[in-house]
Amino acid sequence: FAGSADTESHTVTPTATTTTITSDDPDPSVVGQDVVVTYTVTAAAGTPTGNVTVSDGVDSCTGTAAGVGSGTCTLALTTVGNRTLTATYSGDDLYAGSSDTEPHTVQPNLATLTVVIDGLGAVNSQGATPAINCSYVGGTCSATYPFGTQVTLVATSQNPDFSWESWFGTGSGFTCTTNPTCVVTMDQDRTVRAFFSAPGIISVNPSTASFTMTQGGTPTPTSQTISVSNIGDRPVTLSPIQIAYLQDVAPWLRATIDKGVIDTLSPGTMTLSILSNNLDPGVYNATVYVGDFVITTGQVDVTLTVLPTGPPVLSNISQVNTGVNDCDIFQPDPPGSSFTVPFDYADGEGDVSSAVSNAITVSYVFRPSGSSGSFDGTPFSTWTGDGFTGSIDSYQCYLFGGASSVDVTVTLKDLAGNVSNGITVNIPAPANANAPPAGGATASVDPQAGPNPAPPQE
Repeated sequence: FAGSADTESHTVTPTATTTTITSDDPDPSVVGQDVVVTYTVTAAAGTPTGNVTVSDGVDSCTGTAAGVGSGTCTLALTTVGNRTLTATYSGDDLYAGSSDTEPHTVQPNLATLTVVIDGLGAVNSQGATPAINCSYVGGTCSATYPFGTQVTLVATSQNPDFSWESWFGTGSGFTCTTNPTCVVTMDQDRTVRAFFSAPGIISVNPSTASFTMTQGGTPTPTSQTISVSNIGDRPVTLSPIQIAYLQDVAPWLRATIDKGVIDTLSPGTMTLSILSNNLDPGVYNATVYVGDFVITTGQVDVTLTVLPTGPPVLSNISQVNTGVNDCDIFQPDPPGSSFTVPFDYADGEGDVSSAVSNAITVSYVFRPSGSSGSFDGTPFSTWTGDGFTGSIDSYQCYLFGGASSVDVTVTLKDLAGNVSNGITVNIPAPANANAPPAGGATASVDPQAGPNPAPPQE
């Protein structure tokens, strides 16, 4: 037999590979900064050879395949923004190509420095352009510098009561702490805050004061003492010009301080007194300021009440329904309904007293019938205040019958026998109020209806 032959096509494909970007450092980077990209190229068997190209579509670098180890290449990226790095293995005779991607951010090659002033001071830059000249007026300044620029900042006080205290900065690598000169490396956007310590701060206690006097008389109290202390960091020097007034009429208030320097350990004393007793009746207000009028000022608000001479003056009458059918006026029942009638008084001579016999007269008129009466309300009233000013709560009971309301008028008599003006309040009948057996309306005071009166005033 003669020999013979046959053929059959057969394809051998390259072995598949896997390319992986394991790091890109630094990320983010700035324009033109070198970025080292590390990658691996692996296969199921053997070691791939050849090249790996890394690119963001604009800039690229080429390294060698590294098999089961790792390879690197370095590129400088020139396009700002969010980029995608692609590592591409081109393959060889035995191994197929493959690729991997990794996101990467490229920042501008500029960094912004923001300076903030806290306190009465200023910060100025040296050497770098543009210059920063920042003061507490405005308080915040900023400038932009090429990446890596060193900017020297110098903090200075702009008020003798202030001094530089500390720096505070954002971003890694900020080291300024104990010196008013601070060198900042602009390798990122930074905010630097300069703190200037607070001066002495004046505090007053109490922060309010009040006087009462009759026109032409002597004020009560004759004077008041205010503690002046320093809650700040350093002594504050006071002088007469550093005590100022804001008064609503010609000067009537005097303020004096016992010392010229207020330090943090030894407070001073300010004395307030009234200059004039010739003011017309009324309420007068003044404000006393103590300090250097930057931020160290203490403030005292002062009120002077000048009362007219003559009988007491009543005002601000009202009524509060304290109960319904809750006080026994008659025996047997039904009980009446209790009320509190509060009102204010003022007397120029200061001789209002609960010790006066029949001091409070209560008159009443029922509506619409017009039936009326009166009684001494003194024993069943609570007094608050002194002989000059105060308030009185008068406790009363009424059986309304068919009346829809009652007009209640009160007057007040002082120790000299002077009788005040009368002031009136209308009290509506409460719902479901009892009527007396005879059907008529009446009024009285029940000792059990309200609290015990205050002790007589002397």
